[in-house]
This record gives sequence, structure tokens and C-alpha cells, in this order.
Amino acid sequence: MKYFISIVLLILVIFLVFYGIPNTDKNITEAYQKLYSAKLNGSIEYLDIKYHRDSFKLNNSEEYVFSSFPTSFNHKSFASLARKGNLVVKLPNSDTLTLIKDGIIYKFLIKREL
Repeated sequence: MKYFISIVLLILVIFLVFYGIPNTDKNITEAYQKLYSAKLNGSIEYLDIKYHRDSFKLNNSEEYVFSSFPTSFNHKSFASLARKGNLVVKLPNSDTLTLIKDGIIYKFLIKREL
């Protein structure tokens, strides 16, 4: 019985290494390219976490997944600042995402995921 469980666990680990990790990396790269090329201007409909990254959907677009860094040292992370209804603005082919919350502008650099 011990050998059977060991073999099953070994098969699961091999499956994860050869299928799960590369597939997740591909999804992260595709999510980065989608956000990088997007033009955004809308209010946040919902926030989430996917692939250990921030995720949001605007009222006028699809879902976007990304990692970011604040452009100023006194700013918090996107996830800690953003709330439903806040405005998000981003130009196409730009690595800067702008969050407007209560009239204050916060800028974030999108982490390159290639």
C-alpha cells in the first residue's frame, strides 16, 4: 500500500512539473500582454487575486491580471488601495496604470511578465 501511494504522489508531482507550472507561466505572460496593449478608462467592477497577482474587471472591459509596483515610496500596493468604483486609466502599450481614488491619483508600474 505504501508503494502505491508513493507512486501516485510521484505521478502527481511529475504532472505538476511538466504541465501545471508551464501552463500557469503561459497564462501569466498572456495576461501581461493583454494588459500592456489595452487602453483602459473605467471604474472597477470587482477585484480579485489570480496566479498570486492582482486582478480586476472594469465596468466596460474584461478581466486583467497583473503585478505592479507603486511609483512613489509612500504609496501602498494596488490591492490595498483599489476599491470597487475607483477609476482606472491606462494608455495602450504603456507600463503605467493610474488609479484615481477619492480625487487622489496613484500610479503603478506594471511588472513585465515575459
